[in-house]
Amino acid sequence: YQFNRAQKQEKAKKITFITEDQQKWLEMHKLIIKAKPKDPSIFFPQNSFSAKVRQLVEHKLFDPIIMVAIILNILTMALPYESASQSYLDTLEDINLVFTFIFIAEMLFKLVSFGFKGYWVNNWNKFDFCVVISSIVDLIMNQLGNQLGSFLR
Repeated sequence: YQFNRAQKQEKAKKITFITEDQQKWLEMHKLIIKAKPKDPSIFFPQNSFSAKVRQLVEHKLFDPIIMVAIILNILTMALPYESASQSYLDTLEDINLVFTFIFIAEMLFKLVSFGFKGYWVNNWNKFDFCVVISSIVDLIMNQLGNQLGSFLR
């Protein structure tokens, strides 16, 4: 009790020209301003297809599966070595392509389930989007490089 009373007295010293009710109102509005929703699940699916995809995305195994895919992708990216055969490197490239498609699918599932606005609420989704777009650009550049190389031969 004395602690609470001491806190109130300390707060009263800071702002002496407003009443206690005004102080409570001010504190509540400070909390409201700080409390920005970061949960994309507040954006409800607009149709039954989005609702089904939402069930998939919010399934308890969805995030762990994606996390395992990320770890395996990192390991795959670490496997090339200097004297590796071309078939070994091609196999690793194919595996990387599979992971890229998994991450593209994850992004699309989340876009469909949360909607465009809901997807951008979560900072991890923003990061995932940048990684997926970078991967797509890399795929396109590699394909163009291969076609250009064969054209120049």
